Amino acid sequence: MLQHRRLIERWTHAFFLQ
Repeated sequence: MLQHRRLIERWTHAFFLQ
């Protein structure tokens, strides 16, 4: 489930940059 952490990081970045 470590791969999910990288995906979440990208998602959070996209959400924060929105």
